[in-house]
Amino acid sequence: MSAPEMENANTSPVRLDLAYWLRLLHGIDPQLMTLPELPGQLLFLELKQEKRHVPGSALSISFAVMALLLAGFAVLYLHWNNASFTFFIWLLPVVFILLAVSCFFCSDA
Repeated sequence: MSAPEMENANTSPVRLDLAYWLRLLHGIDPQLMTLPELPGQLLFLELKQEKRHVPGSALSISFAVMALLLAGFAVLYLHWNNASFTFFIWLLPVVFILLAVSCFFCSDA
């Protein structure tokens, strides 16, 4: 360590004096102290607002799944004894996977 570094080694730029920090915090405007609470309050309001949309979203998703299953069973029933039955057996999962991927990437959330 050189001589200038040794002179500054004992002085700390950060004061660890509790009374100093309490005096500093006491002088802060009370409105500034509410700033850390704002993101939590906004999150709470947003969750409260979204809670109203959850039942409708769950119902629409369940009805869409039931409609897709019914459509798949209808396609299989119509092609039960045809030569294209195995084609539709393999086509249905591919279509459902493509629909799921498109819903995942095209959602607004």
